[in-house]
Amino acid sequence: MSGRGPDGTESGSTRGDGELSSSSDAGAGRVRYWHALRTHRLLIVAVTAVALLVALLVVLTATSRYEASADLQIQPLPAFSANDPFQGLPVFRQPADNSSAAVAAARIFSSPAYLRAFRRTLGSEARRASITVTPLSQADFVSLGVSASNGALAAHVANRFASFVIAERKASFQIALAQKLAQIRLQMQAIPAQNRGGSALYANLAGSLGYLKTFVGAADPTVVEQTPATTPAAASWPRPKTTLAVALIVGLLLGIAAAVALEVLNPRFTREEELTQAHRLPVLARMPRLPAHAVENYFLGRAPLPREAWKSYRTLRAVLSNAGGNGDRFPRSILVTSAGPGDGKTLTAVNLAIALSSAGLSVTLVDADLPRPMVGTIFNIVGHRDGFVHLLNNPEATRTGAVDAPLHARLNLLLASEEQMHELHLFETQRIKQMLERLGRDSDIVVVDAPPLPEVAEAVALADATEAVVLCVRIGHTRRDKLAELRELLGRRGVVPLGFFVTSRRGPGSGGTSGYQGYPGELPLIPGDYLLSPQESLRSTETS
Repeated sequence: MSGRGPDGTESGSTRGDGELSSSSDAGAGRVRYWHALRTHRLLIVAVTAVALLVALLVVLTATSRYEASADLQIQPLPAFSANDPFQGLPVFRQPADNSSAAVAAARIFSSPAYLRAFRRTLGSEARRASITVTPLSQADFVSLGVSASNGALAAHVANRFASFVIAERKASFQIALAQKLAQIRLQMQAIPAQNRGGSALYANLAGSLGYLKTFVGAADPTVVEQTPATTPAAASWPRPKTTLAVALIVGLLLGIAAAVALEVLNPRFTREEELTQAHRLPVLARMPRLPAHAVENYFLGRAPLPREAWKSYRTLRAVLSNAGGNGDRFPRSILVTSAGPGDGKTLTAVNLAIALSSAGLSVTLVDADLPRPMVGTIFNIVGHRDGFVHLLNNPEATRTGAVDAPLHARLNLLLASEEQMHELHLFETQRIKQMLERLGRDSDIVVVDAPPLPEVAEAVALADATEAVVLCVRIGHTRRDKLAELRELLGRRGVVPLGFFVTSRRGPGSGGTSGYQGYPGELPLIPGDYLLSPQESLRSTETS
């Protein structure tokens, strides 16, 4: 059985050459980042809001900290020489590798011994201040930084620490200098008085002694206080503007990363473009997303479907009107299936059958979903739920076993029961074709509600026997792998579906209203609640 696509061109609507369209091309799994941001915008906003809230709490509850620093300059002496008067004294010298002497100075000033000794000179409040010693190697400076609970305290402690370092260095230097002077005097006394006048050694010792005496009472000549600490004008922590700005950026980045990760890791179709690009099939019609309770109330006859939903089925009916034969008629048989449960195939099959029958066509709706037959329950029919299996067993039976749909003229139902699941072996292509031919004698169109083919692989024979196949897809619910498996099953039989009936993420009414809502020819709103008389043909209203 060959046919035409919904656009009227020769497409082998249900029969291909055994090859699937390029459903696994490189662009099929490509993520549209803009779509991820748009779809998960609430997540991004929530993550950003949490980050800002945490930052705000930190700003409000954090203890203010003020930072001040005093700078010491290290003026290293040259490396040791034979006549160096400072030889053996605790002064800083230029390292042989020409690195900065500030690094060695900072290591000494930040040693535990220095810090413990300094803290003993402070009061209880000042002891809670934190001290950091940082070498500024390029300029041979050492920065003595202090963080405290107020600015004045930070500056006070920094200056105190600088003075302490200089005092400690002075004390060490003076002790070593006194020892050095005493040593030189002993060396001079060891030279006999009569030999001192012409002794070069005595002259050198006397010169060193005189030079070193000038440093008595002086500080370490290699450590000089360069810049005292001043009271900071503002706290270094917390910084509300900076903290909130960083939180905003971090929150946005985390939210965007989460949105993209969800999009990449999501096994379900999240946008229609991804569906059509992956499977190269057209979208026949689009259905607005309906709440679960709305579908349940509709099936139980408690409430109508929104008019936008019926508009979708009218659109599907119009698209199918030239999908059979040479593009000049409806397909004789239409299979409605999906990749998995919950994709809306039964709702689509029922309402498509009602839409076709309301157009004056004689329709038989076949419930071929043996694992979960729902058509009889929807139409509130008790009994007569064995017609499908009986007709499969005897396709040439005089009576098909179909029952009239209550209050729906021109619509018959061929029902099934889940107790007949053991009859799945009857799903043979030739047997099903014979059954469809038998139903075709009494109906213009046969609509078959099939189980999800990946779940019931035997049902692929139904697709092989029908003239047109419609796949129901629910955006945000249908799994990519299951739909690919469905296409593979159909491809093995050379079946190419007509296209997709897509349930979008938009709810009814989200697209606005127009003057064409509810024009004459609106379909029945509840199964069994026929708006027009059974004798009145609706063909004339289709052109409204």
